[in-house]
Amino acid sequence: GVIPVVTTQPANKNAIVGTSPTFTVDVNGTAPFSYQWQKDGTNITGATNATYTATTAQTGDSGLYRCVVSNKYGSVTSNPATLAVGYAPAFASHPSPADQATGTSVTFSISLSAGTAPVTYQWQKDGTNITGATSTSYTIATLTTAHAGNYRCIASNAFDSTTSNPATLTVGVIPVVTTQPANKNAIVGTSPTFTVDVNGTAPFTYQWQKDGTNISGATSASYTINNVQLDANGTTYRSIISNKYGSVTSNPATLAVGYAPAFASDPDSADQVTGTSVTFSISLSA
Repeated sequence: GVIPVVTTQPANKNAIVGTSPTFTVDVNGTAPFSYQWQKDGTNITGATNATYTATTAQTGDSGLYRCVVSNKYGSVTSNPATLAVGYAPAFASHPSPADQATGTSVTFSISLSAGTAPVTYQWQKDGTNITGATSTSYTIATLTTAHAGNYRCIASNAFDSTTSNPATLTVGVIPVVTTQPANKNAIVGTSPTFTVDVNGTAPFTYQWQKDGTNISGATSASYTINNVQLDANGTTYRSIISNKYGSVTSNPATLAVGYAPAFASDPDSADQVTGTSVTFSISLSA
């Protein structure tokens, strides 16, 4: 007969606490065979099959497992296989959504409630790895609109990988005035209009001010003074434009109010001899 020869050695295993890893050994030789599994060189009671399962493994089951295979002609001992039992990463906290203005900074962070060390981390944006983002937090120092997207962290160890919930980053732009209100000259009784144009992230709110004081109800992109009078001469008007990311104040525009010229008398016609002089004259009523 032939002494047993191991053809497939037991393989190393990483097992999560509570699972049931199985070791297997294959042999050639003259049957029948007997098997005795050992942990760290000590026989395991009842472990006498070609496979051995560590049922509901705990961290204390970590160690070296091997099998002694025998027949009536002799015996052979397999190579040892390492069993490592530990905890997969589990998140205690996930990254939080953020909604911020360009130019500011944002930090996403996670924490774990479980996970056998060493644990590695990899942050992703929209499912793609971010180079160098390999810690429990990820900071973007100066936001641009290109940073908007979904961010998540993958925590990994020898036992498993776990992915956090995604956090949505929204990046907006504070209002920027593109057309300032223009100075106006207005005739008494007319209705001059001031206008401001802005870029940024809509929606915007507007508040017009006269000489630095809010004007009630003046909350549109333009402001009209109905039936303006002389007492408005020299006043200044500006608009404060806001969105959820911030606000900007336009330059002030000056309003000049007065009367257009109005004739009280017109020049008279004249019929004179050559060589004489003539004078035309007018007078104004306003």
